Amino acid sequence: MFCKCKPELLLPHVSTLHPYLKLPNHSSVESSIIKNVAHILEQVIPIRVSDAAFLKMIEEDLVSLIFTKPLPVVQSCIQSLCCIVSRVTQNDHIIENLLIRFTDYLSSKKKQVDNIKTNSTTLGSVVRSLVSTGMLC
Repeated sequence: MFCKCKPELLLPHVSTLHPYLKLPNHSSVESSIIKNVAHILEQVIPIRVSDAAFLKMIEEDLVSLIFTKPLPVVQSCIQSLCCIVSRVTQNDHIIENLLIRFTDYLSSKKKQVDNIKTNSTTLGSVVRSLVSTGMLC
């Protein structure tokens, strides 16, 4: 609630929150923590965080989470990353590279659509790519 009412209150604590993006995600509680931290960073970083090294770490961690965590976390991370890139760092190439990776993957799987139904790993990757592509556009 602090973040919604007055995100400036969390500015001194951004570096304290960052390690929570790296939780192992073995439970729904950990997923919820990661999602909430991504949302807080989305609200707080554009206010006045300008440490380039810290911002780069946040961007890298969010990109990593997009490829490794469940869809609800992926959605929060994409939203946070897009906000940080568009309002703070202007590192548009990060979003472009993600979009290219996801669309290239989808293109490589389009001939195998019938076989995807039987392979849950591939199906999960296709769904991740579709959701991510939609959110990045």
